[in-house]
Amino acid sequence: MTESDTQFDWLELIEHDEAVAALDRAMSAGGVVRASGRCGFSTMAVAAALHRRRPAPRLLVVAHLDDADDAVESLRTLGIEADRFPALERLPG
Repeated sequence: MTESDTQFDWLELIEHDEAVAALDRAMSAGGVVRASGRCGFSTMAVAAALHRRRPAPRLLVVAHLDDADDAVESLRTLGIEADRFPALERLPG
């Protein structure tokens, strides 16, 4: 068993959680889905679990530039392709 296999064992538990399954169903129905009550790394863990359930492009919005950098790094560490868009205050115009 490799380190990455061990790392994803805990993510599988989150992936099969009923709350994550309910989010997945809501997202597949279309429209906007908002989840609250998050803390720390849990946002990235749930995002990665949702991606494993149903790979698709998703938009994760965070409040601060540092949070965006941390989110991208965390998702990439979990094997999820992630890109950071420029902050609104940095867009021209």
